[in-house]
Amino acid sequence: MRALNLAQVLERTNLGRTYVYQAIADGTFPRPAKIGRRSLWSEDAIEAWLAATFASSTPEPTSKKKKG
Repeated sequence: MRALNLAQVLERTNLGRTYVYQAIADGTFPRPAKIGRRSLWSEDAIEAWLAATFASSTPEPTSKKKKG
């Protein structure tokens, strides 16, 4: 398991700092472990969150209507 700092989490998720901390408060984003003054996230937890987010937001395929 690898630990990620906030900058790495933001880069990996393409989210902003404010959004991440609000989602943590809402209970919809993994909580970091506090090590001294640092907040570190499990890479596995972030990957699982990304997979679940994409799985739940994958749109259904749409069919194109043919003219004529």
